[in-house]
Amino acid sequence: MNPIEGLVEQVSKSLGIDATTARGAVAQVMSFLQTQLGEADFGKLLGSIPGTTRLADSVSSASSDAASGGLFGAVGQLAGSLFGASAGESLELAGRLQGLGLDSAQIATLASRVADFVQQFAGDDALATLRDKVPALKQLLG
Repeated sequence: MNPIEGLVEQVSKSLGIDATTARGAVAQVMSFLQTQLGEADFGKLLGSIPGTTRLADSVSSASSDAASGGLFGAVGQLAGSLFGASAGESLELAGRLQGLGLDSAQIATLASRVADFVQQFAGDDALATLRDKVPALKQLLG
């Protein structure tokens, strides 16, 4: 089993959700990180972990557009205009994850599992870089 599949399995078990939902949640987070970091930095930090880039790329713009609609999309756009792009994008990610059926406690657990994954497979420096460059992750992890 490649590392990203292990993460999906771990997320499924720890959040009590099915594997399809877990895969979607992990894909949304990886896509968010890719957007926040930019493809070059994402590739440097996480690209060497088998399956990570492919999973991030699997989030199509069509599903992102559909998931970011409605109340969370509107709130995300407003927050982005008031507090900067990262605030709006963070709310949009939360909306997408809630659209998959995750509650706020599950989203926090998901963030923790992804951070553990990054630390295990990419190292402490990669995790520190993520915390520095992705404020939403830093807020979720404390």
